[in-house]
Amino acid sequence: MRMTFLRFAFTSALVATLMAPSGCGGSTAADEQPAPASAPPDTTDGGREPLAAPVVPDAAPPDAPVVAPPLPYSDSNTLRLDISVDVDSWGGCAAMVGVAVHDAATNAVVRDAVVMAGPVGRPSVLNLVDSVYMVSPVYMGEVFCYQPDWEFSVERGPDHVRHLGLRGPSFPNVDVTRNGDFVVVDWSPADEAGVMTSVCVKGTTSPADLAVESSCDGPADDGRAVIAPPPLPNTWVAIDKFKELPVGSTGGTAVFRLHLDHGTPPDAH
Repeated sequence: MRMTFLRFAFTSALVATLMAPSGCGGSTAADEQPAPASAPPDTTDGGREPLAAPVVPDAAPPDAPVVAPPLPYSDSNTLRLDISVDVDSWGGCAAMVGVAVHDAATNAVVRDAVVMAGPVGRPSVLNLVDSVYMVSPVYMGEVFCYQPDWEFSVERGPDHVRHLGLRGPSFPNVDVTRNGDFVVVDWSPADEAGVMTSVCVKGTTSPADLAVESSCDGPADDGRAVIAPPPLPNTWVAIDKFKELPVGSTGGTAVFRLHLDHGTPPDAH
């Protein structure tokens, strides 16, 4: 339920307060640097999942610099973090990031922390966003170009979570073909630890029609889906990659979601 509230707050606040253009050309809280071309060395300190080489999306420049390795992880165990990272392909490669911070002992919202988040080696400060549309205040921002390896830091006096490393889903390469009456969707990398992938073939009677029919497969992450599409003239493939991770020792969670459209959906879907 907590992550549902965070997702609602995250989406509502973006609509209400973040009006900067999406995509790799605009951001609200990130230092706009080229995306890294390779990942830092593996690390397992602090009980984190090892970091491996990321898959760089096509939008990342080929001469992007190598990122610095993460600093040592440290946690005062006095804060709870609930993290959301969302990417929609129709908005470019920008990642929308939200971090809800609570006092672990009292569950009170923490409004005076310094929160940083971003791909490993280039985190940026997130701004606290609070409005009547939100269930709870969230530190939010838009980060230039998604990468699977992330780091998060929160400071409030002696309370802190420093250099928390998390690995989300890789940005996939997708191939869509027809085999008789079926649509075959292949993606890579596949079989990523903790990742679930859902694939849908969606259809409308025309590109302007907002009434959408769907045929879906998953969730799984085996790299292939074979789907009988809706019998409609305008169809496209929608892919959602999802991963949820525990954060720290105080009950926090992190949710990564990547949404990709292969084809031409209508403006709203």
